[in-house]
Amino acid sequence: MRASILALFLLCASVLTVQAQTADVVMGEVAVANRSDATRAAALPQVFAEAIRRLTPETAPQDRVDLAAALEADPLVLQRFEYEQVIRPTASGIPSIKLMLRAWFNVPKARSLLVNAGVPVWPGGGVGATLWLVDDSSDQRRLVDGNEPGLLDGLGKALGVQGVRVMPALNDLEDWRMVDALSEDGVAEALPVAALRTGAEPAVLAWLRAADTGLVAQWYVHAAGRDHRFTSEGEDIAGTLAAGAPTLLELFAAALAVRPESVIESSADVDRGAGDYVIWLTGLDRAGSYVQALELLRAQPMVTGVSPEQADGTRVRVRAQVSAPLGQLLALLAADGRLRVLADKPEDADLSLQWQP
Repeated sequence: MRASILALFLLCASVLTVQAQTADVVMGEVAVANRSDATRAAALPQVFAEAIRRLTPETAPQDRVDLAAALEADPLVLQRFEYEQVIRPTASGIPSIKLMLRAWFNVPKARSLLVNAGVPVWPGGGVGATLWLVDDSSDQRRLVDGNEPGLLDGLGKALGVQGVRVMPALNDLEDWRMVDALSEDGVAEALPVAALRTGAEPAVLAWLRAADTGLVAQWYVHAAGRDHRFTSEGEDIAGTLAAGAPTLLELFAAALAVRPESVIESSADVDRGAGDYVIWLTGLDRAGSYVQALELLRAQPMVTGVSPEQADGTRVRVRAQVSAPLGQLLALLAADGRLRVLADKPEDADLSLQWQP
């Protein structure tokens, strides 16, 4: 009993700490003519459009959301902005000078706009794909170092604007052993094993071979427990990898993106619309998890209040005031990835959310 009271006290005491912490942000930038207020106001929706592309696999989410109206309606969507004069060399020898407007936007609020519009969003902070590069285009097979300058620039840029990061594999001893033993029949088993060993999600292997016009890459993708394969072609390694970006994006979107309509449909039996919901937060067995779970709930735009009611070991029951349908909140939490809805409905609450940092 005393432990429960102490835990509840700690939760209540953490409220001020939660409110003081800074929300996650996403950045966008565009070139502008000058630093005037009018120019900035006109350009900010374009900056916002570039920023939210990193939160979704859709290439033009701004077509489904009125970004100018969103910025005007909620000043807290825009966290901060800055200018930078950028000088870049050109082929003509005359440097290009541009004034860039950069702005950072509140991620929970931006995600809320996308979810309300039914736009699919990436889970967590985006997708980080681990890439193994196997080169069989010459006489000797080699494991290519993805950190070689320029090698992943085209692929990384094409995926990066959509919120997908490309991370080269470690190329450690186990990776070398995998490559040495790699075969057409065995790659479907080798890649999931490598993904399990390294924690890669998704895991991607590009197997490069010589072709009449340059190179062909056989791609193997392990994402969300499923395997996929496709090919791309190019004149060199960088171009061949960059050519695979559109298909990779499609596969990642199908396997990993959170689709609001699916989440909303699955919560229909619990969703009563706007109002109070009693929620068990479970899995709070690490230091600071109380504060982090409450912070995450409070950060969602439709949550107007969260009050702890009961603490029981590693779980806490809270009452959340929600100003929108519950399905929209659950879609945002699914996109964040740290609070997962449990299938079993508790008798003394509307639902249970498990904390998984």
